[in-house]
Amino acid sequence: MQTTALTIFLYLWMLPLAHSELIQILHTNDIHSHLEQAIHKPDLGGYGRLKNLIEKEKNKAAAEGIGSLVLDAGDFLEGNIYYLASNGRKTFNVIDSVGYDAVALGNHDYLMGLADLDNLLGQVPVSFNFLCANLQADAKLKNINKKILPYMEKTINGVKVGIIGVTGNDILYKWRLGDGTLKNETETVRQWAKVLRERGNNLIIALTHIGLPQDMLLAFNVSEIDLIVGGHSHNALHDVMWVHSKEGKSIPIVQAGKHAEWLGKLRVDYNHQEQKLKIASYELLPVNEIPGDQKIDELVKAANIDLDNLFGSGWLSEIVGQSKLRPQHQGGNEDIWMYFINDAMMDTVKSDIAIHVGPLSGNNYPITGPITRRDLYNSNPRQFEFENIKGYSIYTARVRGFWIKLTMKVVMSLGLPLYFSGITFDYTTKKQKYNIDKIRIQGEKIKLFKPYKVTISEAIVRASQAISPWFKVVLSFPQNWKIPMIKALESRMRNIGTITEDYRPNEFRMRAPDHHGL
Repeated sequence: MQTTALTIFLYLWMLPLAHSELIQILHTNDIHSHLEQAIHKPDLGGYGRLKNLIEKEKNKAAAEGIGSLVLDAGDFLEGNIYYLASNGRKTFNVIDSVGYDAVALGNHDYLMGLADLDNLLGQVPVSFNFLCANLQADAKLKNINKKILPYMEKTINGVKVGIIGVTGNDILYKWRLGDGTLKNETETVRQWAKVLRERGNNLIIALTHIGLPQDMLLAFNVSEIDLIVGGHSHNALHDVMWVHSKEGKSIPIVQAGKHAEWLGKLRVDYNHQEQKLKIASYELLPVNEIPGDQKIDELVKAANIDLDNLFGSGWLSEIVGQSKLRPQHQGGNEDIWMYFINDAMMDTVKSDIAIHVGPLSGNNYPITGPITRRDLYNSNPRQFEFENIKGYSIYTARVRGFWIKLTMKVVMSLGLPLYFSGITFDYTTKKQKYNIDKIRIQGEKIKLFKPYKVTISEAIVRASQAISPWFKVVLSFPQNWKIPMIKALESRMRNIGTITEDYRPNEFRMRAPDHHGL
């Protein structure tokens, strides 16, 4: 009897030591100023619906005694015309109203340049923790250095949680940092994870904007972290991805797609005695079938008014053509619009070749129905300085045939996802090296010493030095036609009237294989 009583006493005494706590983590990534809806899906996404869904899930968890953490893994700014409203301030006002605990800096969040980002941060309230541990900015950028932090800490249900933010060193974008630099993501996370562990954090989360392949490498190399909440590669992971670190630790990775189509809902079980994290449950919740938050809906209306004032009343809504293209989720092909962009550039400046970078446009091409100027902008929603409100300009360069041949080899080796019009070629691979053969320009064999007129976007020209020394040499004397892309797209659209899925204006065109993972 005494033995039984003693056993019960010891069990009850040990119970608190084996105690575990549930924590809910709600997460998004890569919303890209899609304030109202997801691409081609009017009933999905939008910050208003997202806000209410987050509140609903937080309240449900609270009723069960579970605390919540709300995270975004970056790229909430550039990527839609709403980004231009009040020079980014309207989007900032919207995301600040959602109730995030922490937001990582994404590459499209600094595409305006650090000087403009510093100015923006000085004008807007930031109630969330804005994180980027690997960003090094000049001391004169006081707002960035004050408001962008390496980490945050929060105690939830007795569990101290540390969150480290990092962004990636993307070859197409990092030149926009100017005098700023980005330190190695792996070394940065390892460094700060050790700091946070020494500060008594039980659970360490890496909030990353580096893409799923890099997240997997991070998990393999940095066993000091317990969880990765990622972004950048737009993966909708409906199941937790597990990666074993070099030390044998299992590290979970989650990511919630793009454009607020999904809200990630992760519940983790932290055991105080074992000091281990277990996944209790995980799912991606569609952001639909819920009314929008009234305050955010009003902020979106204000953004539309601002855009109307910026471009002129009715200018953005003017119809310039018709589309019979299907959205991707209904079997549509984004390549058609990418080639349309190339053809529009070639037509505008009468060139031999056009080259365009796929990720600089995205997949928000105009689908079945009238096409407005707003649709044209959103089909190529890329912007550097805010004053150039109509986006990238068109450039040309005179390039001799032998430089084109060498450039093709560089492009293929880097795996840049490029679209070509006016040029075709054959290629073979051997040990990850590309052999280019049978290059033809407008159907004719390339002449090595002939100067060809090549059309490219402003992004390629200005990023050339960062991409490769080859581009710096080849594009040493580019001509800026000072014609914005939207004007070229409108001109071609008005000429053809309707774009259909059998659009084939230039038979000499190719897409380079993308192995870079951008």
